Order: sequence, then C-alpha cells, then structure tokens
Amino acid sequence: MKITLLFAAIALVTILLYSFTKGKREASGNISKDIPYGPFTIKITAKTGKTFNMNYGMVRYTNVAYGVYYDNQPVVFPVLCKTIRGFRFLWAVYALPGAPDPTLVAGSQRICI
Repeated sequence: MKITLLFAAIALVTILLYSFTKGKREASGNISKDIPYGPFTIKITAKTGKTFNMNYGMVRYTNVAYGVYYDNQPVVFPVLCKTIRGFRFLWAVYALPGAPDPTLVAGSQRICI
C-alpha cells in the first residue's frame, strides 16, 4: 500500500513539473523575424516541436508561416489564397529586387498576386 502511494505521488509530481514547464518549452520552439523591404515588412514565424508518427515514432517538425505588412497593416490576400485545405498562412514570399518599385510575390499552395 505504501509503495503504491509512493509511486502515485512520484507520478503526480512528475506530471505537475511537466505541465509547469510546458509553456517554456513551447516558447523556446517559436522563432519570429521581421524583414523590411521598401514599405513592406515580411514577418516570418517558425514553430518547432515533436509529434508522434506511426511509421517513425517521435519526429521533429518545423512549420514556417509568412505574413506581409504594408505600413504596419496586414496585407489582405484573396480568400481562395489562404483557405485551400484549411491553411490560413502564406507558405512563401519572394522579393523581386529587379522591379522598378518594391514588389513581392506571395503564395499559399498557389500564387497570389
């Protein structure tokens, strides 16, 4: 009886410590960077972590999302660009340095201009 109570107490303490440090672990897996390009700002957010895969077991992943801002206001893209298959972020943003004006091409499973 005492051994069972001891194991239950150890398990409870372990779960509490794990839950208290979860926010710190998630925060350390988030990276963001702002890149100015003319009047635009490209905001890049990367989230890393681990997940379970039936074929490989525990695997690491990285999700990268882009945002485009013009004078600190988000640029609104057509609805079809962002809602295909439920993804609501841009997969890529390309700067065109040879263009006469600052120009960006953004895409999320298809090109959005």
